[in-house]
Amino acid sequence: MEKQIMDILNVGIGLLQAGKEGLERAKTELEKSYTELSAKGAQDSSEGAVQIRQSLDKIIGDIKEFTSVAGKNYEDTRSKIINNYNKITEEIQNKMPEGKVEAVKAKITEVAENIKKVKKA
Repeated sequence: MEKQIMDILNVGIGLLQAGKEGLERAKTELEKSYTELSAKGAQDSSEGAVQIRQSLDKIIGDIKEFTSVAGKNYEDTRSKIINNYNKITEEIQNKMPEGKVEAVKAKITEVAENIKKVKKA
């Protein structure tokens, strides 16, 4: 019985090793094929290939520009919201009695939390 268990264990190890070796060979072949295709594509200077490269360059440029503008707009918008929040808080403190200020702050915090929840969903 013990010998059978050891044989089964050894067969399992053998299968794992064979699978690992097969994966390594497949990976090597895939890398080789990728390199060959990349080299062939780089050598292609036909009009179609040039147009595809130009289109791809334009798309990548547009994406970079969009993300740059989106990031800048996000920071600008965030800064404006913080400034407006601070102004509103200051106005509330100046115009409301002391006890009411805390109630308004709590309500503003509640609204902000609801906005965050909606944004996440």
